[in-house]
Amino acid sequence: MSSSLLPIEARHLQAAPQARYVREERVPVRCLDDVTRESLKPSSRVLLKLDVQGYEDRVLAGAEKILDQVVLIEAELSLCRLYDGQLLCVDMLGMLAELGFELACSEDAFVDPVSGRTLQIDGIFARSQTSASKGRE
Repeated sequence: MSSSLLPIEARHLQAAPQARYVREERVPVRCLDDVTRESLKPSSRVLLKLDVQGYEDRVLAGAEKILDQVVLIEAELSLCRLYDGQLLCVDMLGMLAELGFELACSEDAFVDPVSGRTLQIDGIFARSQTSASKGRE
């Protein structure tokens, strides 16, 4: 149901017991800048979808070279800690703002079935007008 490079928190398991650990696997991790080096053309415009279970800030850190080509970002934003070491929504909003993106729309993504509390939202971020105009100067 869910995989992450980060340890899962009890709050996540309370809301979704089926997300419990089944096994641990070793996987290679590469930066987006390295992965896209050969396949992304300089003229390409990119929608970057981040579905990385709490690892969003690290993925963005490994995408510095391609961020100029990114026009939209879709990211999961946690309102409470679901994974140990993840940034919460408010911190991700700040980070994305610093990178030149602003929240354009959002919707509930993960709701606790018992309490009805929204635990995570999906956000679509567009390059801010200020950031876009700086890129044209």
